Amino acid sequence: MSIRCAIVDDEKLAREGLRILLERCEAFDLDIVGEAEDVSEAMLLVRRNRVDVLFLDINMPGRSGFEMLSAVEPERRPWIVFVTAYPEYAVRGFEASAVDYLLKPVSEQRLSESLRRVRKRIAEKDEAARTRAMQRLLTNDARASVGDLRGILLGARESNSSRILINDSGRRSAVDPNDIVCIQAAGDYMCVTTRTGELVCRTTLRELMQALGTQRCIRIHRSAAVNPEYVGEIVSIGRSRYRLVMNNGISLESSRRYRTSIRRIAASISG
Repeated sequence: MSIRCAIVDDEKLAREGLRILLERCEAFDLDIVGEAEDVSEAMLLVRRNRVDVLFLDINMPGRSGFEMLSAVEPERRPWIVFVTAYPEYAVRGFEASAVDYLLKPVSEQRLSESLRRVRKRIAEKDEAARTRAMQRLLTNDARASVGDLRGILLGARESNSSRILINDSGRRSAVDPNDIVCIQAAGDYMCVTTRTGELVCRTTLRELMQALGTQRCIRIHRSAAVNPEYVGEIVSIGRSRYRLVMNNGISLESSRRYRTSIRRIAASISG
């Protein structure tokens, strides 16, 4: 289960130090989706990307980390780990439902402990979401067989049509594969972003791409795929990794394993 992280701190060295520590925590399968130096940048980052956990400083120019929590829409609010030099805010931090409260300088051991807590929270939330989704599904069609349930959850190709059916929180939506902008993993669920909105279905990326039966989407990470037609910019971030900015503003990072895919996407854009 990949954990998508973002770092918010007004000090560049602090952000770089925390990024290095996170990159060392290979056992947690982390994706660092971005960094921000103030609340305004952080708000934009969260709105454009799916962020599982935000490593958030408290004292920053302008608005504080606490003020950001009240500004983020509840449905987009990631888990929060405060990272600060001020121990006196700890009680308030946990009252704000923070997963953890880290004091600078952060040790690798202490960071790993926080990541274990984050992973546990994500797993609990995913399990609750699966239960709710299954309850809605069974309520909608109590006669559905196990095979029917798998077909509805995964999505099945409509007869005589290029569209696919995706079960979005109990509702089946017909989607034209050409309209899919990108696909991102969210625990055991897939967030399918289209030109008109976002759908969430419980499946794996591999199964979803098989259901699409198309080469329109290209995998750039074990937990992400993009439609090259909607890639607006490809930026190298070093070590054979790239940031792909979609035309709708969503930003995704590739992994080194899929660098050949990035070359394919770049070729299709330039061609």
